[in-house]
Amino acid sequence: MEETRRLSDDELVELYFAREEKALRETDRIYGRELFDLSYRILADREDAEENQSDTYLAAWRSMPPTRPYSLCAYLHRICRNLALKRIARKNRQKRSARIVELTDEIAGCLPGGNVEEEADTRELGRLLSAFLKTLEQEDRFILMARCFHLDSTTDIAAVLGCSEGSVRTRLYRTRLKLKKYLEKNWEGLK
Repeated sequence: MEETRRLSDDELVELYFAREEKALRETDRIYGRELFDLSYRILADREDAEENQSDTYLAAWRSMPPTRPYSLCAYLHRICRNLALKRIARKNRQKRSARIVELTDEIAGCLPGGNVEEEADTRELGRLLSAFLKTLEQEDRFILMARCFHLDSTTDIAAVLGCSEGSVRTRLYRTRLKLKKYLEKNWEGLK
């Protein structure tokens, strides 16, 4: 059986721009597993994860064009994560998932005043977070992103890095302290 060549992200984006349905099939072939896994980690329900994965493809189809993502992988992950979080919010208007609250609180504790809307707009905070991530060693950046963006457990992160869970928790704690200091130092320019 002939093995199909993996399309580059640029080729895949061009398929979206050409409005070719092959874009959806290739997206599923290349990114399907990781989008399902991300959906499942957030939603903890197989059926919801599958629906969220499909919704991600639809949202990508609707947004390209005009959007031309710099990183297709990051773009799809962002869509997937945002859709999953919206799905949780819809399902649990009164009762938020304890896991999401816990992760949100981890980052909120690093923010001056703890409330993004009162301190600065979201874009500026995003700029500061991006600048902070660039200051980190690659492994610390991976740990913070895996935990706070991909919602991976410290156990899973430790398994990927081949270290103890305690080591991951310690590095995550220290990185959050660095983030808090970084934001406190740089937040002045936002007032």
